Amino acid sequence: MSQNQPYTEILNNTTLAFVKVAESDNKYQSEDREYSLNAIVSKADAKAFKKKFLKQSVKDYENDEFKEKFKIDPPFPDQDEQYVLKLSKVHVKDGVEVNPKYRPRVYLDDGKGNLTDITTSRLVANGSKGDVAYRVSENSFGVFAYLEAVRLTEFIEYKKDGAANPFGGRVVAVEGDNPEATQARASRESEKKDDNPVTAQQPSNTGFDPSDMDGLDIPF
Repeated sequence: MSQNQPYTEILNNTTLAFVKVAESDNKYQSEDREYSLNAIVSKADAKAFKKKFLKQSVKDYENDEFKEKFKIDPPFPDQDEQYVLKLSKVHVKDGVEVNPKYRPRVYLDDGKGNLTDITTSRLVANGSKGDVAYRVSENSFGVFAYLEAVRLTEFIEYKKDGAANPFGGRVVAVEGDNPEATQARASRESEKKDDNPVTAQQPSNTGFDPSDMDGLDIPF
């Protein structure tokens, strides 16, 4: 491929770890932020990726070390080592945020060819499996792969630990906030001062309009 003509490639049936797409994270020793994930691939795939993308990270871990770090069993138990490559895409560079419409997206596949966009609604846990699309771009510094999208075929949802429960048992659901409960006292105080209604806070603009879904170029 010649320069200035990026194209898409897909890693099929890969195991995922440390997926940071719902929210970006700081780059190493930097104020810049990026979306990223780790893909655990076979030794052959890791070798091919490293050969093509000379400047991108491919790490290998002894199986015991891998299990300790990623908290999942090695996806390739017949190998002495597990190979992990990192894919990322810039979110904030030099204090400037990239247009949200260019952020990587995460799709949940129902097995029937129907995809649900869960990019910002659910978190992906280590051990989930799927296909990873990345954009290949070439410039004078080399050839680079940038995270584009994920299609989840085996989804494990990550749940953050909530506040400690002193009663034992298992919390099976957490209801959403009800303004009539959380803002009742403030509303009564406001009514005492004047009869003007309280203006509800507007939701933040994420820059993503679901009506534009038909125009999205989904790589899968």
